[in-house]
Amino acid sequence: MKKSEYLKILNPIIEEYEKYSYSFWKERIDQVISLEGKTESDEEYQIEIEAIWDDKPNELIRVCFSIDNGGWRAYFPVSESLLIKSNKV
Repeated sequence: MKKSEYLKILNPIIEEYEKYSYSFWKERIDQVISLEGKTESDEEYQIEIEAIWDDKPNELIRVCFSIDNGGWRAYFPVSESLLIKSNKV
């Protein structure tokens, strides 16, 4: 698959997980969420989602998303991330 095809799969998932609260992600720091699926052309893929502290604990959380096909792409996954900030300003 091309990078654009991976992003077509990954972007709606990122949009969905972006809705989750800071406290949701804080409880999942350093835990990996794994999702698996198949494309319309029956190719398998795996998505890993991991929340980490962006700089300092209890501040910004970076949520990392990566997708690969389990083959050579596993060494070079297509990746995106987003930042989640606390409701405390």
